[in-house]
Amino acid sequence: MHIRALIASPLAGIAGAVPVTISEPLVDSGVVTAAKLGTAIPLINWAGKPLKGLTVTLNFDSPFKTASLARGGKLTVEHGEDGHMSFELDLELTDAIILRP
Repeated sequence: MHIRALIASPLAGIAGAVPVTISEPLVDSGVVTAAKLGTAIPLINWAGKPLKGLTVTLNFDSPFKTASLARGGKLTVEHGEDGHMSFELDLELTDAIILRP
C-alpha cells in the first residue's frame, strides 16, 4: 500500500473528506473556491518526470460552464457514472484546473 493511501485510509467512506482523487500518488492537489468566481485545483507533480494521461476526479459538486488549464494545455472533461467529474491532462511540474461558472 502506498503511504498516501495508508494515511488517508481512516477517511475512506467519509463524504467530502478527500475532495480530489488523482491517478498518480505523487501528485499533490488542493481546492480553492471563490464564490461566484469559480474553483481552482492546483496540481504539483513530485514524480520526477512528466506525467501523461493524469486523471483528476472531483469528489464534490462544482457546477461550471468552462474548464481549462492555467498553462493553456489540453484538458479532457468526462462525466462519471457516479455523477463525479473527471479531468484528463498531461502534467509536467505544476498546473491548475480552472472551473468557471
